[in-house]
Amino acid sequence: MKFVVHLACILILMAEVSWAAPDSTSSARQDSLAASGASGPVDSTESPTGHRVIVYYFHRTLRCASCLSLEALTVKSLAGFTVEQEEGTLVWQPLNLDEPENEHFVDDFDLSFNTVVIAREEHGVRTSWKSLVERTWDLLEDEDRFIAFVRQEVENNLHAG
Repeated sequence: MKFVVHLACILILMAEVSWAAPDSTSSARQDSLAASGASGPVDSTESPTGHRVIVYYFHRTLRCASCLSLEALTVKSLAGFTVEQEEGTLVWQPLNLDEPENEHFVDDFDLSFNTVVIAREEHGVRTSWKSLVERTWDLLEDEDRFIAFVRQEVENNLHAG
């Protein structure tokens, strides 16, 4: 079953390449981008401690139901970290890789698929990162285990020395 989900996502991504119109300002394309939840770069304001964890969700403009579920479950996983998000020590950042300003992340994080990445920064410099691609896709159909896994990864990074 997981193979079928992965294959469907890959086919959607391939279809997206052929769908992209030469005029990227077309209203249909802009509507699609707006609906995708694309957002700008991470706020570069440093947290009071100089330490912060960024939870990225990298996606393309066109997304299948599983890709949307991946994002929704990740958001749900971060719900218990309200204080950290308010303090700026934890940042949620969904990014559309079809946006030109986000293309560099493909190389930065060796991305080949829609995925969640947790990055740790000290005084504005990325010190470590981890892709959660395999485990999150494996747990996609088990919400409780997915949330527990992502929460544990966030905790590990928030309290890493």
